[in-house]
Amino acid sequence: MYLPQYYAFEVFELWRKLLQTSLIVFIAPAAVVGRVSTFQVGMAILFTVLTLGVLDVYDPYRDHANTIFARVAQYVLLAILLLVLLAVDVPADGKSAYFAVLVMFVVLVPLFAIGQYLLQVTNWISL
Repeated sequence: MYLPQYYAFEVFELWRKLLQTSLIVFIAPAAVVGRVSTFQVGMAILFTVLTLGVLDVYDPYRDHANTIFARVAQYVLLAILLLVLLAVDVPADGKSAYFAVLVMFVVLVPLFAIGQYLLQVTNWISL
């Protein structure tokens, strides 16, 4: 899956997954249980941007299509995190409209990203 010189990239991937899923909870915990703090979302955005930078600089995958897919996944995650950042301070009366937009976004963005991925892979294969 990885180029021979980047086999250690799996360690980076494991740390990224741990930071973005588990350790983020312990960074500036929210005052109310079940609420997300703005700082937590900001840190998740920072980890996502750093991951995009690492993917751009090192391009560790043997197959270029895997690099494209990993980048698209990080862009989708970044877009969702930006929406969550906007939702942290939405008043209670605007939650239903915001939720509808979020659901539409969560459905449409991955479909768009998968379409872009397929276009790039087919373009890359034909070259």
